[in-house]
Amino acid sequence: MQQLTYKDIIINETEYVALVNGKELTLTLKEFSLLRLLVAFAPKVISRKDIFDKVWGENFIGESRTLDIHIASLRKELAASNATIETVRGIGYSLK
Repeated sequence: MQQLTYKDIIINETEYVALVNGKELTLTLKEFSLLRLLVAFAPKVISRKDIFDKVWGENFIGESRTLDIHIASLRKELAASNATIETVRGIGYSLK
C-alpha cells in the first residue's frame, strides 16, 4: 500500500482514499489529487502554476477560479483536521 501522511491526514494512493482522524473524506478525483499534492509537499508552498500543471495538466485552459473553488471545498473537508490549507498571497498554497 502506497500512502502519504501529514499530521492526521492519511492518503492511500493505491485505493484513492483520504482519511482525517480515521474518517474517510468524500472527495472528487481532482480534490483527491490536489490534497495528495499538498500532503506530499507539506509544509512547503506550492505555486498556483505548479498545482495547475500537476493536478489539471500543463495544457489546462480554463478559469483560475477553478483552483480556488477546489481549495474551498477541501478546507471544508479538512475542518476536523489539525492541518489547514494556507493561502500564500500572490504565490499559491501550503498545508500547515
